Amino acid sequence: PPPRKELPVVLSGGGAVPAGGSLYCFALMVPGGYEEGLLRWQHEQRAGIFGCDEAAVYSNDSVAVAAGVRAKVVNSTLKCEYGGDSMSALNSWIFIAVWE
Repeated sequence: PPPRKELPVVLSGGGAVPAGGSLYCFALMVPGGYEEGLLRWQHEQRAGIFGCDEAAVYSNDSVAVAAGVRAKVVNSTLKCEYGGDSMSALNSWIFIAVWE
């Protein structure tokens, strides 16, 4: 394979924004499931979406995810059917609700 391109060092947690912009990350979670604990751990470790310049958590209930982090409410039940040839979640409309 070709050699890897060297990338500039990006400071996390309030460091200078490198030329080219910043990164906004989000997660959509079902309240009361395993995702709450996973997001809490990520927040404590400054990992996953919490390693980005800005982050938000969305859900269908305003639940406390971690210290200072509360889920923003999405107008959706977060329930969907499964289908298609791979029997995957037919959840595009849920993510569209997040963007609205």
